[in-house]
Amino acid sequence: MGLEQLAALKAELRKPTETLPISQPAQVDASSPNKQSRSVDPVLQAIAALQKRFPKAFPRKPAPKLPLKVGILADVLVHAAALGVSEGDLRKALKVWCSGSRYWTSLAEDAARVDLHGEGSGLVSRDEASRALKMEANRLAKARTKPSVGQTNS
Repeated sequence: MGLEQLAALKAELRKPTETLPISQPAQVDASSPNKQSRSVDPVLQAIAALQKRFPKAFPRKPAPKLPLKVGILADVLVHAAALGVSEGDLRKALKVWCSGSRYWTSLAEDAARVDLHGEGSGLVSRDEASRALKMEANRLAKARTKPSVGQTNS
């Protein structure tokens, strides 16, 4: 960059710019989903949308999760446009929702499964309950063998 360019840049920076007064911060429309922070995980946004639209099937903590209807993914994907969430994000959201001890403990034998509106839609089978117990046992075993933060291997 030459001296003339530096002088022009310096003069440009000295010019007064149009700014909002300090006492009036810029207004941001937080209700618009397009203006939300991009740092929020889209899967978490999808789960939040499911919880808002279908609270009986996707309860918020501390309420326990409920066993979902077998094939509920197809039901959820029908509502993708209305939820404002992509099909891919909805698939990932259901995968996250249905993994983990909070969901697996809900899969007790003969527990009622629910559809999107919280209505009964089948029961958890013995095999499904057994698989959930194995998944939780595997998670706990992995957690026990994982070295804790700050622990050294010498």
